[in-house]
Amino acid sequence: MKLTWAPGRGLSVALAGLLGCVRGAPRAAAPTAPEVSVAPPVESVFRERVRSLDEGLGTRGLRRVAVLGQGFLSAEGRRTTALRVESGRCVSIVTLGTTGFRDLDAHLYDPNGDVVVEDVETDTHPTVQLCASEARTLYHVVEAFDGQGAFVALAYEGPRASLDRVVEVVGGAPAMAGTRGAARSDIERRNNTLRDSLARAGFQQTGDPVVVQLSAGERVRLPRPVTPDRCYTLAALSEGNLDDVDLEVIDAAGAVVARSRSAARDAFVQFCPTLATTWFVDAIGVRGGPGGRALLTAYDVDASAAGVTALWLGERLDGSASGLSLDAAQPVLDARRVAAGFTQTVMAANTVNVIAGQVIERAVRVPAGRCVAVTGLGGRGMGRIAVSLYDGAARVAEGDSSGVGAAAVVCSLEALELRARWQPLTGAGAMVLRADASAEAFRPTAALVAGRPYLGRPGDELSLPEGTWSPGETQSFALAGGAVQRVSLRRDADACVRASVTAMRAGVPLRLAARRGDGTLITQNRGESAVALGLCGSDAEEVSLELAVEAPEHVNVSALLRTMRRQQAHTTWSIGSESGQAR
Repeated sequence: MKLTWAPGRGLSVALAGLLGCVRGAPRAAAPTAPEVSVAPPVESVFRERVRSLDEGLGTRGLRRVAVLGQGFLSAEGRRTTALRVESGRCVSIVTLGTTGFRDLDAHLYDPNGDVVVEDVETDTHPTVQLCASEARTLYHVVEAFDGQGAFVALAYEGPRASLDRVVEVVGGAPAMAGTRGAARSDIERRNNTLRDSLARAGFQQTGDPVVVQLSAGERVRLPRPVTPDRCYTLAALSEGNLDDVDLEVIDAAGAVVARSRSAARDAFVQFCPTLATTWFVDAIGVRGGPGGRALLTAYDVDASAAGVTALWLGERLDGSASGLSLDAAQPVLDARRVAAGFTQTVMAANTVNVIAGQVIERAVRVPAGRCVAVTGLGGRGMGRIAVSLYDGAARVAEGDSSGVGAAAVVCSLEALELRARWQPLTGAGAMVLRADASAEAFRPTAALVAGRPYLGRPGDELSLPEGTWSPGETQSFALAGGAVQRVSLRRDADACVRASVTAMRAGVPLRLAARRGDGTLITQNRGESAVALGLCGSDAEEVSLELAVEAPEHVNVSALLRTMRRQQAHTTWSIGSESGQAR
């Protein structure tokens, strides 16, 4: 006796014996399905996950119609369920495994033992999908490819259009078998071909595939953690209405380190980073209509086994070395430094020989009221250079560039003793280290043009509302983490006052509030290293500005408070993450 999938007799199922097949076998004898009477309820270990899955898929047009099977699988164990899908029905079969699995696979076979569709990605939630143009008998096989544990296989029914939305709930890239060679079957074949070819070069898939909606002219960015002990392959396969996709890999400084730009349908890049950090992957739609998609997959291999001699895809941009000698490159950097006003030497230039990844540190003193530019210049054979400045354990400024060198700039109202760190990211050779102070005193209203980013952003860089503003007072003070600084401020009748605070240290969380004389909060804002707020009204008033450093107690911050004024306004507004109430 078979279980009937109601309503509409869309699917009937029966538990079956084990299928004698292994991953990669092209054909196998069809399993025999013994009869059962009733499927047990979902085991308690899966109830919350199944409830969440039912809700998520339900909002996307799918409904659960059967529990195909559940139980325990030992390592390399298999469980088979025979099922019949009626003509015109579309089903998604989702299998969930417990944490003992590292890789759980799912296959659908026809009675001849041919694979109809399979999900053999490295994950523990394999999903296979099928739309039947005629009634079919199939066999669903769950395989414990790596690990062991409990599993449950669930069948969901929905219209064809809803199947693409399963990925939004389940994750990964559900494997779909179409009728008469549907497009999704094509992308599965392309993906499997790529996976097999990379496996021969030692690359193994890492993480679940990601499907992104992508049309021509659109760009989607995803983070990608990388480590120096691995080499990576990233692939973007176009499908649906997307006819051409490109890829770019962007490092933490915003530089493109690898890319794939061609008229080919798909895009592939490979790279070997020299630092443990997070880079970004941009999938770029080139040709196609609306509603296109791209399947993004990632693979890696031990860098010592692959390195730069491995199969290489795409264009590498991070390994280019300078062809200029130090003698030729030095005047270029000197001209930039002098033009920016950094003409007072605070650390004499010295030359060191380095290789990629090596770190050089020196002590650097920032004079009170000055800006200091710390630079690294690479000669022939050197590539990209990173420069960072540290106050204790906290990084307060950094710069990263290629070509003639990199610079990091710090400005401070008080004298600072910092630690400078130079690190070549690519290439090897001679590098010149130096630090120079600005000839003029630091003026918060001045625009600095050398290095990025720099400490102590001028308050003027915060956007101003429209209108003519005149500068008011400027005050400087020092605060410890958790401390509060209060300053009295008068606003004239029919006028606006804008107050901005800039911390002379990067990454400091600030809160700036305005209160009336009775302590009533008027408005407040929060910002990182810079914050501003504004007050307008028809009546004159005395207010108290309250600045708080929302950081640990051991953090000491120099800050600059600046006010600006404007006449003729009758609203209350603020700049930042929190707005005050109109009055």
